Amino acid sequence: MLSGISPGAGQPAELKLHAVYSVKARTALEATPPKLEAAEQAYKTLAALAPKDPEVRVSLARILSARGSDKEATLTWKEARDLSPKDPEPHRELAELYWRAGKRKPALEEMRSAIALAPDDLALRRRLIRALLAADDIPGALTEIDKAWQKRADDATIEALLVQAKLRQ
Repeated sequence: MLSGISPGAGQPAELKLHAVYSVKARTALEATPPKLEAAEQAYKTLAALAPKDPEVRVSLARILSARGSDKEATLTWKEARDLSPKDPEPHRELAELYWRAGKRKPALEEMRSAIALAPDDLALRRRLIRALLAADDIPGALTEIDKAWQKRADDATIEALLVQAKLRQ
């Protein structure tokens, strides 16, 4: 996707640069072991070439997260979220980063945003239920358990989470 490259006289050169850095990034990621630093640099160049391309931001954010660069990953996931507001992945990943940083309220907000965009994602709903239980929001956890139960009543994990919630009531 080249949505960040505007049409104009310089476009062919920009397209060539984009292609070169796309190949560099993929090659670095496919190496054994992956060369995350090289991939990060290539994706940063791609981000400069295509500033409105959410896929480039998502790829860069994944690499930053894998490298443990949580602060920079958070900023990049926010950019990806803003560029592609209907994609649940940036919300889900921001929730994880916020949770690890001890920022419970924004983590829960991002999880809820992700679920609003992907209501059938049972793994995401389980993650929210666990987070609500960890935050001692038992009524919120029970509400989410009920929603999960409606999607899949035979899920053993949801049943176990229900037992945990009931024991803590």
